[in-house]
Amino acid sequence: MRQISRYIDEARNSGIIQNDADLARKIGIGRAAVSLWRSGERAPNENQAAALADLFGKPEIMAEAMATRAKSDKARTMWERVAVALNKCTTFGVLAAVGLIASPPPAEASAQPVQAQASRLHTLYYVN
Repeated sequence: MRQISRYIDEARNSGIIQNDADLARKIGIGRAAVSLWRSGERAPNENQAAALADLFGKPEIMAEAMATRAKSDKARTMWERVAVALNKCTTFGVLAAVGLIASPPPAEASAQPVQAQASRLHTLYYVN
């Protein structure tokens, strides 16, 4: 399970937030709460986790916070599995977007009809 401080550091490094005080202001909490998250003494509640997930664009934060706050081992395990699945989905989405952006534009297609040699005639277009 990732610590919330790693998400906060990533957000600061990517320019989403300037510092912990900026994060606290953006999600409407006190600076002390962010400090408690960083130290691992507390986990965000579900409203705070939802605000973090939305601000950082990382839905797995919500599941990870719920796993930390879970009262039973079974609930914790299920939330951890959800967090892993969401992280994979987020990573795949980013990789797919980068692949689409980085790939060259398709060449102009041209089509030519090809007649089938069967009892019934069909037109098949070969695109190259």
